[in-house]
Amino acid sequence: MKSVLAICSEKNRNQPPTFTRTRRTAKFLNALKYAPALALSIALAMPMAAQTSTAANAALPGHVLPALSRATLKPHTPEMDEEQIKLTVVLGLSDAAGAEAFKQQFEDPNSPTFHETIASSEYTARFGPTEEAYNAVLSYLEENGLSLVLGSKNRRTITIQGTRAQAQKAFHVSIDDYELGSRSFHAIASDPALPANIALFVVSIFGLSNLGQMHPASTPQALTPMAATFAYNGALTPAGKTNAGGLPPGLDGSGQIVGLLELDGFDFSDVKDWLKFAHLPSSLIDHLSYYPVDGGQTPSGCTQEQAQCGTTEALLDIEAALGTAQGASVVVYTAPSSDDVAEALNYAGNDMSYGHGGSLSTSWYTCEGEISASDATGIDSIVYDDEFFGITVFAATGDNGGNCVVGGNTYAGGVSFPADASNVVAVGGTTLNTNADGSYNSESWWQNAGGFGVSQYIAKPWYQDTLYPSAGHRSVPDVVMESTPGLVVCQAEQGSSPNCGDSTTIGSVTIFHNVIVGTSLASPLFAATYAIANQALEDSTASIVSAGGSFFYMHPGGFHSASSFIGPGNDFAHVGLGSPDITKLIAKIVPPRVDAYSPENGPAGGGTKITITGAGFIGVEKVTFGGVDGTHLTIDSDTRLTVETPEAPGQFATIKVETPGGTATAAALYTYNPEITGVSPSSGPMQGGASVTISGLALSSSQETFIFGEAKATGVSCPTPKKCTMYTPANAPGTVAVEATTPWGYGYSPITKETEYTYQGPAITSFTPTYGPTTGGEMVQLYGNSLGPKTKVMFGTVPATGVHCPDPSYCYMNNPPQGVGKVKLTLVVDGITSAAAKDEFDYLVFPTVTGISTNKGGPPTTVTFTGTGFSTTPGQTQFNFFGIPVEGTCSSTTQCTAIPVPDVDGSATSTEVTVTVNGITSLDSVLYSEGTKPIPPNCKPGTCS
Repeated sequence: MKSVLAICSEKNRNQPPTFTRTRRTAKFLNALKYAPALALSIALAMPMAAQTSTAANAALPGHVLPALSRATLKPHTPEMDEEQIKLTVVLGLSDAAGAEAFKQQFEDPNSPTFHETIASSEYTARFGPTEEAYNAVLSYLEENGLSLVLGSKNRRTITIQGTRAQAQKAFHVSIDDYELGSRSFHAIASDPALPANIALFVVSIFGLSNLGQMHPASTPQALTPMAATFAYNGALTPAGKTNAGGLPPGLDGSGQIVGLLELDGFDFSDVKDWLKFAHLPSSLIDHLSYYPVDGGQTPSGCTQEQAQCGTTEALLDIEAALGTAQGASVVVYTAPSSDDVAEALNYAGNDMSYGHGGSLSTSWYTCEGEISASDATGIDSIVYDDEFFGITVFAATGDNGGNCVVGGNTYAGGVSFPADASNVVAVGGTTLNTNADGSYNSESWWQNAGGFGVSQYIAKPWYQDTLYPSAGHRSVPDVVMESTPGLVVCQAEQGSSPNCGDSTTIGSVTIFHNVIVGTSLASPLFAATYAIANQALEDSTASIVSAGGSFFYMHPGGFHSASSFIGPGNDFAHVGLGSPDITKLIAKIVPPRVDAYSPENGPAGGGTKITITGAGFIGVEKVTFGGVDGTHLTIDSDTRLTVETPEAPGQFATIKVETPGGTATAAALYTYNPEITGVSPSSGPMQGGASVTISGLALSSSQETFIFGEAKATGVSCPTPKKCTMYTPANAPGTVAVEATTPWGYGYSPITKETEYTYQGPAITSFTPTYGPTTGGEMVQLYGNSLGPKTKVMFGTVPATGVHCPDPSYCYMNNPPQGVGKVKLTLVVDGITSAAAKDEFDYLVFPTVTGISTNKGGPPTTVTFTGTGFSTTPGQTQFNFFGIPVEGTCSSTTQCTAIPVPDVDGSATSTEVTVTVNGITSLDSVLYSEGTKPIPPNCKPGTCS
């Protein structure tokens, strides 16, 4: 994808441009055309008593501007009362608690309704203002002389017009004129009031004060063209090419809507000329349409009296969106003036909610210092609903760092409006540095410029608690994107003295251009980027999802975080979650899924071309077959790819597609034909039952039979497609071939040394211990080959007792009684006598402990032991209390004394005491207890307590 950050326009033409409205937009406009009449007809159908409000008045708090304390009141004249004023009344939800519960389920990943969008009509029916409430408010306003300008399908806003006098009467306020510096504006000094039965439906009233005028967040700057989406890893992979981790072919926002909320006009011819300048297809002009809100600003040709056609802001937004999401439809919602932000936001949201949903960006702002608390909460209330319809509202945070500057006034620590709304994605600014090839190098907060701060009106949303615990309210921005070096905006100048800088000739037309920087650029860039994500969601058969609220906070791995930025101010407060790594972000939003693949099998040597279909093939890192990377990976789209199979890791291979968003696994296993390449160990007992590991290609325990000579192996298990374990069948001593068979034929394996197995006769490899008592009874463990259940173990000429062989390589037994000396060990298995073991078994005289003078504990005391084989040499005789050796003092070979020690951790109260003499420990023991209760005389271990 070619993303262009060079924006230009041509000298205006006298003819108005041609354009096409979408059916969706036209249908909604047609519906709105009759909304006022419909509302009026409903009102007229109501009983007169219902139309008249006689209840006591209730104030609507939060409408007074804090800035009035610094403003100068001008005298109120009769002429002021005759001035026309337009107001927008915002109605609240009828079931706010129900809507909030719905929102909590909507944002909960564990909820069955997680991110399940709802039709706007259904949402309005369940939670929105009722028709009765809407009609009651409208009737009251009309009774007071105000006329309906525009209704709203979702019944959230009523825009009315009338004289100041009529508005003052309706809302019980005085609308006066003020001066603040060089600026004049009207405002109210007390909160409006409505009859209590009407006030309960109203959230806020826009237009009673007009200090807060919306301005574009952009500033001229030097030109450094840059392909932002490429730098942010959003470049498209050419169709049929090996994927390098970027976006798949065709993922360009097709089928999506990018709405742009503008408070000024634009000319289609400027956009056409920019497409030439940017070397983009001229057909992209067909992706652009407009929707004039309440008459709005139409994109007609500019007159000679105009300095330029509209502002550069609309062109900046249009061209950033078209250049980024080149497959999307860009709809420009133009409002008549900056007083109409509430009306425009609601109507843009209405249009998109009754259509497809999508991204809505506004680069216009004013400062919280010039609006009331009611304005802030009113906008937040309007945008609140959009999340449920798949609409994401993006807003620029301004270009003045931690201050907000508008109309010559600076508000220290102030933030921009409407970016402060908690359901808006607030987009701040960065300076992006790229490598020579345009790829991402580093990034930093746009120092002292990228807008940031904490709202004075909007409560902190829960998802910012851990990221910014010290903030008392909503923090902006949520995310950031490039705001400088900026974009070229070329716009024709009227007259002979252009003031916008350099010029470019397109054909015979001279285009003059400025470079525009600021979060005005960042907001539409991010909105267009998210349109690409929504396309991927729909390609995966999911509904598009709003990124408002906590959504981006659920995908932090999709961003270049603040900690990765360079320079000062790189923390959450300044840059939020950070800037997008477009491929990673979209991949995390749309994790991969494999639906099917073809063909379903192939040769073990690999090289079979497989076509995989599914969804979320975004930034594909690799495709594996049983954990082995496939080769020649190519990406056809976000729902289709091809890859060649590697050499078979086993007979069945799990196919996995890995992206930054996760790993998708095919439901069915890919089948290889088996081939054996190795057998380990290559020899074992003649009785069979030995565990053998087979290595090879396309190995499987469920579909294959492994043959040793002419007998089948048992207990086959294949932990990986390249390895199987099994137990050998019995066979006469000698060497046999090993093969794997399948229901569809043999897996051919050449008979080589690596694929042969040798059956061994009986043999002893080792045993332990290598000594024991002359009295016998010592357990001996023996290791060898071909040991069976009828194995006889000979200690010299005397057979061992209690022989038990759990498997062909291990036996245990008791040594038989014999005199002092060494004997050889041999085996007799199935009539075959083995060679003698390399080591000999040494018969020794073991010590015994037969008595203890006292087996009752208490204060430290000396006890006397009797037995045999004690040593009178100091240090050679030890008595073991609780596993702790205690040196004994022996007066003879039959009597010693020792001082008992307690259990180290105090968990045991009694112990069986053994004696160790010259490293040999007795087989018998006596019982000793730490308690005060004596143990009966002659008590043997295990018989009493």
